[in-house]
Amino acid sequence: MSLKGKVIHQPGMALGSGHKNLLLVVSTQCHFCQASLPFYKRLAPAATSAGVHTVAFLPDDANTAGAFLENGGIKVDAVQSIQPSDIGVHATPTIILTDDTGKVIKDWDGQLSSARESEVLTEVAKP
Repeated sequence: MSLKGKVIHQPGMALGSGHKNLLLVVSTQCHFCQASLPFYKRLAPAATSAGVHTVAFLPDDANTAGAFLENGGIKVDAVQSIQPSDIGVHATPTIILTDDTGKVIKDWDGQLSSARESEVLTEVAKP
């Protein structure tokens, strides 16, 4: 189920700043999330280069979440410890791209194929 059009407001998001937000909703206990870490390692710097604010949302405590991302080589602008369902996400991993008001532009769930990874990178790079 797509989240397109839904508005997400959470701490750590750069709302109203003129920047899009890339939300990575993952879990340390999710094997699909772990398998997707190499893509996220490529995605995060691509988002930064495009001026997109990147936030990781994990249901784990802040220390565990931070260590998971750091061990995977993932650099994000903010990490939030929340339940995915708090933002309407029912499966991990989920990637969400919002505008600067928090309105969802596009979202992707599950472990992505190479073609879908390319789609995410293309959407993130759009002005």
